[in-house]
Amino acid sequence: RLERSRRPPAGPPRAAPLVASERGAAMAMPVDEQEAKRRKVDEAAAETKEESAKELEGDAPADKRAKLSETIGFNLRDCTLNVIPMHGGRVLAPLSDGGLQYLVGGARANTGVKSGRYCFEAKIIELMNPSEPAQATRGAVPQPRQMLKVGFATQDSSLFLGETSDSICFDSEGMFVSETKREAKGDRFSRDQTVALVLNLDQSSPNKNTVSLFKEGQRCSPPQPLPECLVGKPLFPVVNFKNITLQVHFGPAPMTPLPFVCRGFQDAAKDDSVVVPLEKGQDGKYEVVLPVGLPDEGTFEWLDDFLAKNPRYTELSDRSIIKWAESSGMQRAVSTSWKHSNDKPDVKFNIPMMDDWSVRRVLNSVIATQPRNYVVMEVKANLCESERAETLKRFNFPFYKKVAKVTVGDPPADFTANVQEALLKQKQEEVDAEWSKRQAEKERKKLAEAKLKELNEARQKAKAEIDAAVKEEPKPDVEMKSEAAAEDGAEKKEEVKEEEKAAVKEEPEDEKKAEEEDEPKPVATLTDEEKALRFRKQSVPDLTSWVLGTQFTKFSLPQASEGFDEVNYTWSKEADCEAYFKAWMLKQKVLNRIEELQPGEWFKAKLPEWHRTLAEWHQKQADWKDPLKEAQRKAAKEAAEAARKAAEEAQKEAQKAEAAPAEAGAAPGEGEQPADGEAAPAADEAKPKEEAAPVAAAPAVEKPVDAFTVADILDIGDGEPLFAKFSFEDWALLTLRFELFLLVHSYSKDANDPERVGIHESNVAFYYNKYFRKAFSVKYFGMETVTQVVDMVKDAVKLTKDTGVLATDLAEDASMDMFVKLTEDRRRVRQQAIDSGDETVRLKFNPTPEAPPAPSLQDASGFGCKGGQKGGYGAARPGTMVPPPPQQSWYAGGKGGPYGGYGGKGAIVGGGAPRQGSQVCRQWLSGNCQYGTRCRYAHT
Repeated sequence: RLERSRRPPAGPPRAAPLVASERGAAMAMPVDEQEAKRRKVDEAAAETKEESAKELEGDAPADKRAKLSETIGFNLRDCTLNVIPMHGGRVLAPLSDGGLQYLVGGARANTGVKSGRYCFEAKIIELMNPSEPAQATRGAVPQPRQMLKVGFATQDSSLFLGETSDSICFDSEGMFVSETKREAKGDRFSRDQTVALVLNLDQSSPNKNTVSLFKEGQRCSPPQPLPECLVGKPLFPVVNFKNITLQVHFGPAPMTPLPFVCRGFQDAAKDDSVVVPLEKGQDGKYEVVLPVGLPDEGTFEWLDDFLAKNPRYTELSDRSIIKWAESSGMQRAVSTSWKHSNDKPDVKFNIPMMDDWSVRRVLNSVIATQPRNYVVMEVKANLCESERAETLKRFNFPFYKKVAKVTVGDPPADFTANVQEALLKQKQEEVDAEWSKRQAEKERKKLAEAKLKELNEARQKAKAEIDAAVKEEPKPDVEMKSEAAAEDGAEKKEEVKEEEKAAVKEEPEDEKKAEEEDEPKPVATLTDEEKALRFRKQSVPDLTSWVLGTQFTKFSLPQASEGFDEVNYTWSKEADCEAYFKAWMLKQKVLNRIEELQPGEWFKAKLPEWHRTLAEWHQKQADWKDPLKEAQRKAAKEAAEAARKAAEEAQKEAQKAEAAPAEAGAAPGEGEQPADGEAAPAADEAKPKEEAAPVAAAPAVEKPVDAFTVADILDIGDGEPLFAKFSFEDWALLTLRFELFLLVHSYSKDANDPERVGIHESNVAFYYNKYFRKAFSVKYFGMETVTQVVDMVKDAVKLTKDTGVLATDLAEDASMDMFVKLTEDRRRVRQQAIDSGDETVRLKFNPTPEAPPAPSLQDASGFGCKGGQKGGYGAARPGTMVPPPPQQSWYAGGKGGPYGGYGGKGAIVGGGAPRQGSQVCRQWLSGNCQYGTRCRYAHT
């Protein structure tokens, strides 16, 4: 037993020891999982060894057919951008700088076979260990660091083995990949080990349509069948590798002899081979295509269609780099950043050299040295003349033909048809998802009802068993008669209940049959509006709003004078493209913002003047509404009224005195004395009423009805200002009128571009913030959109119907008094409507409540036993401090802050109604004070 325990385990020899990076990756794996994986691979290798004890393949017979004359190698078109073929294509080396160390390199041979049995070999001759940045997230770096895959694929399949069902492969981890499924079917292999892959397409062989792996001349796997999708198609050798230098050998004879005679790909018969020639342009040059299209107008859709029709072109874009990284096993989070766009995606791989786009820098320096057909897809760069020049400079070689393809204007019918088809497909997917959701809900309800029914039946069955057991029990003779009668009654009742239940059951069965009728799968259709669309709206824009707003003024159409060999207008003629482009530029000048715009001198002079004038008006209104001054005015008015009445009385007395002598000698009749006992008539009664001339009261001064006829808004009579009745909402609308008026004229002066006709509705908040340094909130005015807010002051500013920009009919030198008159006029109209019972015109603003003043010590009902009694409101910017809740009257003690602070031990917060100050509350004047009796300002 001791001797047997010392013997080495039976089975194939193990692979070479792991390098440092492989050991690090293995150490990161749990021990149990690592051992289980090794055991699984070793068991598969042992099984393969046992099965290969008798070789399944025989020697290749002599073949006198014509041999392949072309040298097998790798066309650059069929290699990823990080693969450098050397020594006539026999050695492949990867680029590993600037993040390329994380990307898998792929290469497909230029020759495949469609019949016969042939092999090729691969050998790792160097392992690379690029340095890893310290900031890289451990789980984000794809493992293993060094990797090799050998396999076969079709001519037009992906260069990445195992990504689609059009390829099969073995990898250096001992796994076999077929139809994207990964299984342990082989053995590991590492540096200095030669692996051979045998493809058997000989239909006369018992192992036809299979592939086998050999390591150092020994079989590592039984013949693995080809997927059905690959049977009957020409298959090409493909290798994938990362951080290794690879030698690829196609024959004619293998480097390491196999257990049987097998020809290499280079020794294949010409009839069994398919050779892919090296493609060039008509004049023997490679093409560099620069698509020039407008953002969000079919740029990437055109590119996808172009690549589908021209698969021999290589795409150069950030999008292609991201796809390459994902095919290399890297994961990225879905970006929601404002910097994310189709042209320049904001990726987060959590790998520094991938996130900073070092890959793009390295590729831009080497791609021109790899002759092939390129499509340089850069939306912004291809629209800017200076950046187009930089791109053409990189490809300034005689074997390149530089072509600009302008995709501007109305797209052709086939492009529009593809857009409609994509829209319909997207809509159908949404409809199918909703239909599947409804079906799942119905199935869930159906299962719940069935379960409930089973439960009810079980309950009824149990109850019936209990009742039957009770009936079977012996009963006394005395109770037999009464119970028999009760049972007869109970049986009748049960019969009635059963009949009712049967009737109830019959009804829902019919309903269920109607419900159980399968809902047909809906078919989506496009609306007339969707059918009119020429471009499909994407969830992610081609350019961010900031990039478009700052760069679109530099956009231009390409010209042959820039260095292009050809400028092709693929959608419309040159004249039509230029007209379309000009109209698009004018539209962008309206829709897009000027990010670098700054307020000019005219605005800087007008705004302080407005602030001073507005403060004077507020003070004037406060003085007019001051209770003390109002009492003084009332007393003066009463005194004036009393003086007027006294003057009238004095005038009447004087008139009576003048009329008394004339009336004294007059008799009641002509020459007759009054009878005894009769009093002489009074002088006023003796004189006819028509002859009496009482002095009329002086008419009161009438205030003008029309606000626009007021000469002085500060005094419309008795010192009353025109804005005396302004509430909080009126002042807010007055300020809004003037600020939007000022914004319209300032933008026109500062933009200094006649083609920028004004501020678009979508940009009002942006420019308002840039000029006035405060937010433009439509919720503040109780509205939902900018259009509704502007409509409130349409007598001063408005949105034009054709372009939707802010405009005003007032001249830039309009008096500030005019805005008061406009506001007062609208206030009177609104008040008349409210008085007539129309409450819909009442303004419902959402103002920020003012903070109450700092309380004094006597204003609180309690004191802190220990701890400070100061504090209250500290310094804060006006209009930004939110007051304490109404249920708390004040914060006592402690250090000062926005609201002071809590005192030490024993501090009491609030407790009683505070004493109101002498200053009148503005919110109470407008009817919006939310503090009620707890307000610090006076409500009288």
